[in-house]
This record gives sequence, structure tokens and C-alpha cells, in this order.
Amino acid sequence: MPLNVIQSVVIFPLSFGIGSNMARRDRIILDMADFRASCLALFYLVRGWPPQSKGSQYAMEMKALIHQLGTNGAIYLHTGDPSHLCIVYATLDEMTSLTEIVRKSDPSDWIKSVVTRAHQYIRYIQIDFERLRATADFRNPYVAYILMVIWLFLYPVFFAPHFAYVGRYSTTGTVWPGVYSSAIATVLMISLGFTLMDTDDPFDQTVLGSLDCQSILTAPTHYMWDTPQKTRKRVKEETHMDLVISEVGSQTPLNHSPVSPRRDHANKEC
Repeated sequence: MPLNVIQSVVIFPLSFGIGSNMARRDRIILDMADFRASCLALFYLVRGWPPQSKGSQYAMEMKALIHQLGTNGAIYLHTGDPSHLCIVYATLDEMTSLTEIVRKSDPSDWIKSVVTRAHQYIRYIQIDFERLRATADFRNPYVAYILMVIWLFLYPVFFAPHFAYVGRYSTTGTVWPGVYSSAIATVLMISLGFTLMDTDDPFDQTVLGSLDCQSILTAPTHYMWDTPQKTRKRVKEETHMDLVISEVGSQTPLNHSPVSPRRDHANKEC
């Protein structure tokens, strides 16, 4: 009976909480990936604006805003400092203002559809950040951790007689079965309890497996160059491979077949 109580009242809730925290961590990783993809798409869209709109200049301004957004957003997720949250929203406002400047700089109709796409990317960035913020601000109820600590303190008082009974009346004639069972149950509950507390905040950067938000959210800015020529130059310097730019702007590395030999062989058979 006491072992069933431990399993149903303690171990199952702790395991369920750990599973919920890990599932939330997986969603955070996907939200960060969406955030980075939207930032890259927004930068490349701004950089592709024609020379009369000063696309390269606006692209570098957008890169600085993206870096500022990722840095202050990561600090807020880690510390909860409201001043950095204010900077995040001010940066998003500056991004919108920059796209409006571009829209007003060119009276032609084509710029309207391009700026609309830019606003959509900014909206996606806002949604991704709000998801990350909701995860950082609203975690497991604090009362659950209080009850867990109380239970860990009361556990020896409640179950010491049971383990003493197991050791006293064991079939081996020794007290070691009671000692082993109490040690295993204690280590199991303490391990689950500390694991639950460590996985509650994926942004604290104090335990193994926590997310380094600043390096993740600002990573796209390391791959943003103001012209495609600089992109090709950096790729050649880092990978020792050239990029072939087709008429439609696609980039395919040399010495790298776009179709794998196995797939090409299958196509020939078909």
C-alpha cells in the first residue's frame, strides 16, 4: 500500500510535470526557429529593394534593429527586466517605421506589395516573441513546488515505519531490504523533484540543457551582408566553395550535385 501511494501521489505528478516542461521546451525551440527565419526573410526582402530606395542602407539599418531585438528579447526572457521589454517593443516600432519610410520613398505601385510582405514578416516576429514571452512569464504554479518541498520533508516521517517493517520482517532475515527500498524511493523522489524545478525555466541558463537565448536569437545577424557579392565572398572564405547565381537568384554551390546519385538513378529507371 505505501509503495502504491508513493507511485500515485508523488512519482506520477512529478513525471507528468517533467514531461510537460520538456514538451514546452520543444515548442520554445520551434518558436525560436520561426523567429530566426522571419528575421532572415525580412532582411533579405529589405536588401532586395531597388537602388533608388537605398536597399543596402535600409538593410543594414534593419540588421541593427534585428540584433537589438534579439539581444534585448533574450535578456528579458532570462531576467524578466521590464526595461528590456520596453526596448523590444520600441525596436518593433522602429522596424515598422522603417518600412513606412521605404513605402513613402517610392511612389510606384509595386512597392506597396513588397512593404506588405515586410509588415507580415514583422507580424510573424511579434507573434514568435509573444509566444516566448508567455512561456517565460507563465510557468508551473508556484504552489506545486511548495507542496513538493513539504512532501519531501514529511516523507521520512510517514514512511519510516513502513521501511522499518520491511527490514524487520523480510524473508532474508536482515534489515537490508528495508534500507535498500527506502534509499531507492528517496533518491527517486529527490531526483524527480529537482529535475522538475530545473526544467521549469528553460531560459535561466544555470543548469545543463537550458537555452542560450541571446546566441540563438541573434544568430541570424551573423549571416546578413549588405550585398549578394559579400555573401558569396564570405561563403568562399569559410567553405572554400563558390556560389553560382542563376538568373532567378538561386544559389547552388559548385562541386555539389543538386540531385543525389541514388535519386538520379531512380529517375532514369522510371
